[in-house]
Amino acid sequence: MQLFEEIKARVSMRDILEHYNIYPTRGTNIYKCPFHDDRRPSANIIKKSDKFHCFSCNWTGDIFDVVQHFEKCDRKTSMKIVDEKFGLELVGKLTKEQKLQIARNKQ
Repeated sequence: MQLFEEIKARVSMRDILEHYNIYPTRGTNIYKCPFHDDRRPSANIIKKSDKFHCFSCNWTGDIFDVVQHFEKCDRKTSMKIVDEKFGLELVGKLTKEQKLQIARNKQ
């Protein structure tokens, strides 16, 4: 199994959203989309693929896409972030340079 797939098998979209303090607003699977000014919940998690999808702005992505958005990093770094934040120990730790780059990108 590819490393990205292994991590996705262990960490769900719901886990990632909760890490960024994004919770369903009604029912069990309806969210306010964090990718646009969403006054009315317009997004959900597609169960079959475990992807986040917004019906209003049409944004769709997996756990790594969400992390990339919030951490402003590339896909490989997002994999390391998920691995580290959820204690999976499947890939190497973030380097000092990667941590600095993420901090700079957030400013």
